[in-house]
Amino acid sequence: MKSLTEMTLDNKSGHVSSVVQLIYCSLARNHNTKKLLERDISDILAQSRVCNPSYNITSALLSNGEFFAHVIEGPPRSVIKLYSNVSYDTRHNNLTLLQYAVVNVRLFSHWPMVYIEVDQIPHIDNLNIRSTAADLRKARVSILKSFRPIFLDDA
Repeated sequence: MKSLTEMTLDNKSGHVSSVVQLIYCSLARNHNTKKLLERDISDILAQSRVCNPSYNITSALLSNGEFFAHVIEGPPRSVIKLYSNVSYDTRHNNLTLLQYAVVNVRLFSHWPMVYIEVDQIPHIDNLNIRSTAADLRKARVSILKSFRPIFLDDA
């Protein structure tokens, strides 16, 4: 499997792509304590809304009170750096990379960080080290579908 850095190269030209999209999910460390989870989400949103614009990052966070799902869009180096930072963030456990892809259009171009709270995020509670490509694809699709309300409100 290619590293994230290798995946940013355009196969035809060898140039680094201008925009990539990374999707991951994680178990919220404080999912058993509502007050701590709310504080964690508030802190994540505040920090992201301040820092993301300076790195040309747009993103969307989803939570069902147990899991986080996060879509990050931007320049490859910025996206990789942010994902690396998240991997060390103690508010997350069981970080699972679902997608890293070159994209032509940002889905969340209007938001440094948009947040949606949902009742459930289908397909992510079963993910583990042995998850198949089909399992990861189902999780990605359900995550992106969960953001549909913000696109409808934006229209």
